Amino acid sequence: MRLIQKAPIGIVLVELDSQECLMLRLLMCPESQIKDIWVKLWEKVPDYEALHFFCKDFMPTVVARLNRLGLLDELLPVVKGNRHFMRGLPKFIWLKNQLILREAHQLASLFTNAGFDFAFFKGVGRMFELGGSGLYRISRDIDVLVPWDQFDESIDLLLKNKWEIKGPANQAVKSIGRINSITLCNPMQGVDIDLHRSLFHDAGNDCLPLMNHIWSRAKVSTSHKHLYILSRRDQLLVAIHSTFNLFNWETSQFCKYIYDAAQILQEMNEEELNAFAQDLVIVKLNSQFIQTIRVLEGLDISLAWESLRKNRELADLENSLANYLGDDKNEIAIQGMLAMKLIGWCGTVNLFFSAIKKNPFHTAAYIYLFTKVIRVISKLSKSVYCSVFSIKEKAGPSIFKNRLRWYLFS
Repeated sequence: MRLIQKAPIGIVLVELDSQECLMLRLLMCPESQIKDIWVKLWEKVPDYEALHFFCKDFMPTVVARLNRLGLLDELLPVVKGNRHFMRGLPKFIWLKNQLILREAHQLASLFTNAGFDFAFFKGVGRMFELGGSGLYRISRDIDVLVPWDQFDESIDLLLKNKWEIKGPANQAVKSIGRINSITLCNPMQGVDIDLHRSLFHDAGNDCLPLMNHIWSRAKVSTSHKHLYILSRRDQLLVAIHSTFNLFNWETSQFCKYIYDAAQILQEMNEEELNAFAQDLVIVKLNSQFIQTIRVLEGLDISLAWESLRKNRELADLENSLANYLGDDKNEIAIQGMLAMKLIGWCGTVNLFFSAIKKNPFHTAAYIYLFTKVIRVISKLSKSVYCSVFSIKEKAGPSIFKNRLRWYLFS
């Protein structure tokens, strides 16, 4: 199974590993299937430490589910190595999430006292909404959404309360202006905040009308008068958008958003599902949603989303997507043509520099962006060169984590 999205030239795709597929099934399959899937997972993995990134992240959630169903004692001996601490994984993640939630409550008090509206989303948002059942989902930072016109004031508020802009990249981005999100950290607490004014990437102000609708659909929380809970429609949009974020593809974090999407879909009623079809058109995530659904269906996970099939536009999109997916491609030949394009693509480079001249960045931001572009092109060119000439690369960290594939012709 794979996910695909269009690139400026060709397509980019990522394939789900067999471990990830089995883990997603363990998280959501019927109780009757758990034993067989658990055995299949550990037939492929000789040791806990051999699990992939996503599987380790969500093993506490799976262990908590096994314990809740009374299956843990029976199934834990199937694990061949390093199983002695697995029983304690849910308690460890629960404690870690308590620390994150404590910081989130302090942030809630800070924003409430300042009179700023805000909303938590992604991991912490789910914890606030679900309570105990959401406390086994791993979360590494706190994602906070604030109204569009309070974004700069919210940054100033955090800076005045011992939060710091994280790293030179965020400092440089802030100096450019018109940004949609920024990362801040608290050196004392060791927690990061991703502060957003928009849930989606937005080069201009295109998302402002949509964000106004999202705020109008959110409901005020009972715990803090300025804390809002996003509607399930908007939580699902965030999950689909995050599933197709290239950074999440590179770092193998996209599977957790597939899981989030499935959980949210199960909670939505028919009215919300029908309205969601229109949301997909507005944010241009139609094909991404259909691909996510196909992955879940391929994993034999039942979903209460049948009413969306009644929407003719989505049915047409599903048919067109079937023609969009291509498997029978000569990968080496395509990569060779891609290398020639990268080496001889002078017009694009000139266009890039002319755009910089018309809208000059802050010096630090320009240097950061330029070095990143050079790193990506050099690493990608090296990988393509080695594949064309059958040269074996030295093992080492890859900027694409060996997950992404870039095809010039789809």
